[in-house]
Amino acid sequence: MKRTVCILLLACAVCAGTFAQKTAEDYFTSGNIHYENNNFKKAIADYTQAIKLNPHFAEAYYFRGNSYSLNDSDKAIADFTEAIRLNPRYAEAYYNRGWSYFWIEDYDKAIADFEAVLKIDPNNAKAKNALEQAKKARGN
Repeated sequence: MKRTVCILLLACAVCAGTFAQKTAEDYFTSGNIHYENNNFKKAIADYTQAIKLNPHFAEAYYFRGNSYSLNDSDKAIADFTEAIRLNPRYAEAYYNRGWSYFWIEDYDKAIADFEAVLKIDPNNAKAKNALEQAKKARGN
């Protein structure tokens, strides 16, 4: 009898652990909450976990790129680039990567990204304005 009870308790513990595992979406949602609260270090950690569980999660790369963009342009650009590789029509990723290039004064790449946004969404007023700013900063 004791053996049966022990086996049942062990089985319940294993099942509870299985059901308690977080999904990529769970980590993504938690990352968004941290991001909205300006806790970028925790947001990055959660987005990274989401990416580990689902390496094809373009939005997690995008939002992790946003989290990096304040302090690490290279990592932000890498994440935006991966989001674009996974979803070539991800206009927001082009737009934010364009601004990351702009802030490191790589105006040609910024211009290319803002133009890519306009190919996807020709009426995007923010991209039109950003394109003008990048061209002006470049000197034409």
